[in-house]
Amino acid sequence: MAGTSSKLGPGEGRDLYRPADEQFADRSRPSPGTQSCYGHPNASVALERPRRAGALAVSGATPAMTHSMPMRVYYEDTDAAGIVYYANYLKFAERGRTEMMRSLGFAHSRIAAETGIVFTVRRCSADYRAAARLDDALSVDTRIIAIGGATLSLDQQIRRGEETIVALDVLVACVGHDGRPRRVPSALRVALMQPAPVKPPIVQKTP
Repeated sequence: MAGTSSKLGPGEGRDLYRPADEQFADRSRPSPGTQSCYGHPNASVALERPRRAGALAVSGATPAMTHSMPMRVYYEDTDAAGIVYYANYLKFAERGRTEMMRSLGFAHSRIAAETGIVFTVRRCSADYRAAARLDDALSVDTRIIAIGGATLSLDQQIRRGEETIVALDVLVACVGHDGRPRRVPSALRVALMQPAPVKPPIVQKTP
């Protein structure tokens, strides 16, 4: 993306997003052993194990887009039992996703200001395997699983050393300020598929 402008000319953004029923609706059940990609099957790009039959696999891609955020458990994170309150793990995961985007040069505030796009969690499942306690050193590992037309599918692991405390499966949707789905910005899509962070000079604008 370096050296080129990602701004769109008049009228060029009309094909960047599709109606909500095509963006978010599950149009078919996933086959056994696969997970759905949640976008139009011909517009989805999977970085690893396609989440929908018909998703386009990236040739030669590796699950290199993994971000790790170190953190520590503070007193405010714990409950009356002295362990991390279960809802706080969702906050930890949110911070991990945010820092992954920031490390690529796509701070949420910048994307919102330049494109009008914000990210919202459409689905989240959490598997609580162990308890974290006061002063524990943790890491939030965020891995991109698939990129759909208007969605990002992520696997997040909150770890204490080599032990997974909580495993989360998160589907994030791109929407405009009107709440309607928007395409994942092309510059962000490219950055998420790189083995090393890429910081493009500008975020693609959409209507």
